[in-house]
Amino acid sequence: MPRILTLFAIAISVAACGTRHTPAAPPPPVRLATVDLTSASQSAPRTDALYVYSPVGKRDPFMTAHLGGTTPIQQWPVDQFSLKGTVTGTASPSAVLLAPDSRAWLVRIGDYVGNNWGKVTSIERDQIVVTETIGGPQGYLYPQPIKLSLASPGSTEHQDHVIDVPPRK
Repeated sequence: MPRILTLFAIAISVAACGTRHTPAAPPPPVRLATVDLTSASQSAPRTDALYVYSPVGKRDPFMTAHLGGTTPIQQWPVDQFSLKGTVTGTASPSAVLLAPDSRAWLVRIGDYVGNNWGKVTSIERDQIVVTETIGGPQGYLYPQPIKLSLASPGSTEHQDHVIDVPPRK
């Protein structure tokens, strides 16, 4: 049986070889039409123009990141704010901070808080972390995390700012 399979494979490979075909003659070269360049250049725009950089709508990488100026929430130091509530468990957690002027501010991760450009880096169930960058000797920058925690339920801290809303009838 193996001998029959071998002979069959040889017969198929010989039949597949077939006869040798001679290649066809190459086609004659195509003559290109001549075009008068003086009349064509006046009517059609050039497509081989050089690239020109346009800075419109692009950020300048050499400018400082704090171009927008300070926001109203950056008038006071971070330790003068009090944390009133947090919303966690969502894609973008948020927190409510009470400023010294009794205004409530809704902040998210990445927002700037405080007059030293503190950035909200973490919002947890009972606290938020604002990280300020402090300059040290020889130009080193040190991140300093500042934690603002929720007041415990029994404390009377900032009770004068609480607004009681009567239930709807």
